[in-house]
Amino acid sequence: MKKVFVLCFFFIFLFGCSTDDSDTPILKLIGVYVNDDDTNYAKYPERLPPLSVSDEVDISFSLNGNGNYLRTFVMRNENSNITTTMFFYVDDVSDELTDIENGLLAFKDIEETNVAIKAIVTSLSEEDPSLSFFLSSKAVDSQGATFKLDLVLNKEENDEK
Repeated sequence: MKKVFVLCFFFIFLFGCSTDDSDTPILKLIGVYVNDDDTNYAKYPERLPPLSVSDEVDISFSLNGNGNYLRTFVMRNENSNITTTMFFYVDDVSDELTDIENGLLAFKDIEETNVAIKAIVTSLSEEDPSLSFFLSSKAVDSQGATFKLDLVLNKEENDEK
């Protein structure tokens, strides 16, 4: 009887302390490719090779509201060494609130879609750039989902100039 009580207490404690992420949208990195290489770095983005000027990084995400409608997708690129372009399904995006110039997509009433980003290295610096992404849904108490992709620049090429 004592073992049953301890086991029941353990499960009550386990489920009582768990957080409920059922309303948190899902921002899933599904593709990271450099130039024309077939290697997908999505599972291990830290293995991306050092980038040189004119290198292209193709990034793709699967966006899912986790049972709720998507609200916004935001991309932040605060590094002048990288130019970015977003690709998305036009029918999924609201014209009223979307601001592509500032990396903001506002969605119509959809629960899932895909977004792609092309990042091109335009110059090198000592500081390695990063791209930040945020996804929100229309769920009432949703925290949103974030992802940060760190890129490494080829420092040796910068030293040669």
